[in-house]
Amino acid sequence: AETDRLQVKELILQKLKADQAEHDNHVKSTRKFVSLDDHQQDKWDCQTILSTYSNLENHPRVIKIRDAIGSTPKIKREKCISKQEEETKKIGIDRHTGFPIVNGVIIKGNQSKFNTTKTGVQPDEDEDEDDSDSDGSSSVIVKGIIKRDKNEDKEAKKIRKNQLKSDRA
Repeated sequence: AETDRLQVKELILQKLKADQAEHDNHVKSTRKFVSLDDHQQDKWDCQTILSTYSNLENHPRVIKIRDAIGSTPKIKREKCISKQEEETKKIGIDRHTGFPIVNGVIIKGNQSKFNTTKTGVQPDEDEDEDDSDSDGSSSVIVKGIIKRDKNEDKEAKKIRKNQLKSDRA
């Protein structure tokens, strides 16, 4: 009985080893990486998908600094002088001030197309909006730096402040 039991045990172990070896051989023979055939892949890539959303008016591109500030190359400027260009407003940004430029005129503050003079022309930057000083003498307020003595007494401080108030008034 004992020898039969050992023989059955040996037989079972041999079968298990054979099954394990067969399984290992099968795993080695199968590929771990599967390559896709070219004809089975999707032929839609990002650019193609985006082109389906585009139309004649929508041409996405990188905005160049030249376009942002409103300057165009000389060749383009000479070719583009036409009636249509005169009617359309070209808006750019001034490099130094950051204010918008419409057809070469800097727009500052709350000016709009309704802010015009009686002649219907917008006032130039050189002209003063307040024409009350038409006698030829214009008052220019120059803000200067007034240095004060750190060791000044109360009376000197009062005099300095009163002088500053009178200058401002």
